[in-house]
Amino acid sequence: MKPQPRAFTLIELLTVIAVIAVLAGMMFPVLARARDRADGARCASNLRQLGVGIQMYQQDWDDRFPFAIDYWDRNLQDLWAPWNRFIPNASGNVALLSNRPASDGSPYGGQIDRVLRPYTVSDQVWRCPGDTGIAGMGGATSQGYQKEMEKQPVWRITRGTGTWGGTSYVYRTELGLHMKPASRLRMPSRTNVLFDAAHYWHGRLHRAPREQGSDFADYALGSYNILYADGHVRNATTKEYYDAWYEPYRSSFGGYTYSPFL
Repeated sequence: MKPQPRAFTLIELLTVIAVIAVLAGMMFPVLARARDRADGARCASNLRQLGVGIQMYQQDWDDRFPFAIDYWDRNLQDLWAPWNRFIPNASGNVALLSNRPASDGSPYGGQIDRVLRPYTVSDQVWRCPGDTGIAGMGGATSQGYQKEMEKQPVWRITRGTGTWGGTSYVYRTELGLHMKPASRLRMPSRTNVLFDAAHYWHGRLHRAPREQGSDFADYALGSYNILYADGHVRNATTKEYYDAWYEPYRSSFGGYTYSPFL
């Protein structure tokens, strides 16, 4: 007589489910980190392509950085007024670029992603795959952007009212406003040109920053993909990110100057 197959007991079923749950709990963080690394690699590739686009622009415009504005600088015209002592008509040029129309009729024609469009392959190169907005960051909260940024990625916000454009990356507007040759930079290998709009999209944090009071502590755990003026791209710590802003002002004779150019 053929024996009847034995059914699983409840305890055996629960044991199998528990083992699967434990394995899944172990795998999900690994998969999340792998996805973060892949997103970071694609983002770095985007920045390298944009670096080539900037070099092509410079070949057409006497070795100058793009005369363009970063999205976040669009409403900072008054804050640029003191820079008029060091950059001729800085605030006037910021106003000009902020209101320059694009071919689709939107007032975003002076924005970096629009200015470099003839030198880039597609809008996709401006989009970091890890772009989840900047909600929760101190800067987003203090500037009133938080609620807006919670809804959609930065590249969509910076597209504005147009049907194309938008960028996940921040541009160092100052480089274009100086209108000086890139060859005159003091520290091209340490000067940031384009970089992630947020420090937690990939790298060391693996999550959105905590709200308000603790988000600056989270800064130390984050990182930025940065395109430097000499064309190389690297993932930099928060300290290295700030160094890229301020070290180019250091004079070879000691102390600091008002310009990253010689």
